Amino acid sequence: MERFVDLHVHTSCSDGVFPPEEVVRMAVEAGLEVIAITDHDTVDGVKRALDEGNKVGIEVIPGVELSTRVGPSDIHILGYYVEVDAPPFKELMEKLREERFKRA
Repeated sequence: MERFVDLHVHTSCSDGVFPPEEVVRMAVEAGLEVIAITDHDTVDGVKRALDEGNKVGIEVIPGVELSTRVGPSDIHILGYYVEVDAPPFKELMEKLREERFKRA
């Protein structure tokens, strides 16, 4: 049995166009069964997406796309099943967000 998933989805909480709830509904309309919310250096939309996913019957994986720089290269690392409320994780998110704004 085939399952259709998208493990790299952005919302308006970073550089996406649509708010988390709408992204989840659009995924359902597109026939996806699983999506991962992976906004850049923020998990601000994850809880909203999880709540909407529960309402409409789609699995939402809490994720993030971490941005950093190594030498002259920008590096993006996807993380899945992150603990969005863990204090050390929140501190890391703030630090990475500040670094990202400095690079912009």
